[in-house]
Amino acid sequence: MMPAQIKMRNSNGLTAQELFSNEHEKLRENAESWMKKTAESCMLISTVIATGVFAAAASLPGGTNDDTGKPNYLNKTSFLVFAISDALAFISSSTAILIFF
Repeated sequence: MMPAQIKMRNSNGLTAQELFSNEHEKLRENAESWMKKTAESCMLISTVIATGVFAAAASLPGGTNDDTGKPNYLNKTSFLVFAISDALAFISSSTAILIFF
């Protein structure tokens, strides 16, 4: 649109911006409603994931050594992979909860 046409009015007395806003009001309302529903769903899923991940971290696989209190599988690569992925999942889920809150 040419700069000179920005303030021009049509036969109904509306500028291009006013006409666009009027024509797309329903679309904006629908998009806003969809975004709220999507954010609620994402927050619910993130909360469920964070709960499960926290429970997995609280009950360590293999248990702990009664004398030292350290995990039995601490020196195993698979346990380290589990611990790191569990921590990343918890951080990601917590971040998503905070973003959608």
